[in-house]
Amino acid sequence: MDQFIPIVIEYFFKIRDFGGQILTPALPLLKVISLGLSAFFIWGIYYCIAGSGYARKRFDEFSDAIGIGDTGKRRQWRTWKRILKRLKSNDMVRWKMAILDADAIFDDILKMGGYRGNDVHERFQQLPPTAISNVEQIQIAHKIRDRVRQESNFVISKVEAEEVIKSYGQAFKELGLIE
Repeated sequence: MDQFIPIVIEYFFKIRDFGGQILTPALPLLKVISLGLSAFFIWGIYYCIAGSGYARKRFDEFSDAIGIGDTGKRRQWRTWKRILKRLKSNDMVRWKMAILDADAIFDDILKMGGYRGNDVHERFQQLPPTAISNVEQIQIAHKIRDRVRQESNFVISKVEAEEVIKSYGQAFKELGLIE
C-alpha cells in the first residue's frame, strides 16, 4: 500500500505532462475558440432577453412605481407600432388582434382622461361628440371590435380592418398619442 500511492501520483503526473505536450501548442487556438464561444453565448442571452420584452416590461413597471417618465404613453406607442405591423400581414387573425389592441389603447386613453365606468362600453358612452372629430367612426370600429371579440367565426377583410385601424389612428392623432 505504501508504494501504491506514489505510483498513482506518478501516473497522474505523466498524464498531465502528456496532456500538456498536446495542449500547449494549441493553447492560443483554444483561447480564441473559447473567447468566440463566450461572445456568442453572451449575445444569445442578450438576444433572448431583448426579444422577449422582459427587460422593457420590468423597466416600465419600475418607472411606473417610482413615477418617472411617461411610460404609459411610450407603452401605447409601442403597441401602436405593433398594431401597424400586424395590419401589414396577410393573416386575418393578426388583423383581429390589431383591432383588439387598438380598442384597448382607446380604452386606456378614456381611463386616463377621467372617464369612469366598469367596462369600456360605459366609458365610451360618456365620451362627448366634441371630444374627437370621428366619434361616429370610432363607434363603428368599436362595434366591429365587439364582433371580433364575441364571434369566433367573424370574417373581416383587410380593407375593413385597415379602415377600423385608420379610425383609431385618427383619434389617437387628435388626442396627441401619435404623430
